[in-house]
Amino acid sequence: MSVTIEQDLKEILGPINQKLDNLQKDVMDIKIVQARLEEKVDSLEKDIEGVKEDTKELKGSSGIVMQIINLK
Repeated sequence: MSVTIEQDLKEILGPINQKLDNLQKDVMDIKIVQARLEEKVDSLEKDIEGVKEDTKELKGSSGIVMQIINLK
């Protein structure tokens, strides 16, 4: 004896399609957030490089200041 199961294909595929649509939206949101984070990281890297350059300049300036102090 065999059991026959009948179900409309639309009833099965409807929820699957809805879940796929939701996943697609989530992936798009993640891509947008990732792009924003990449921009922020790039900006922070530039800021860090600027601070490094400023630090190098200050280190060079402190040597000159010490020479002037020693002249007195």
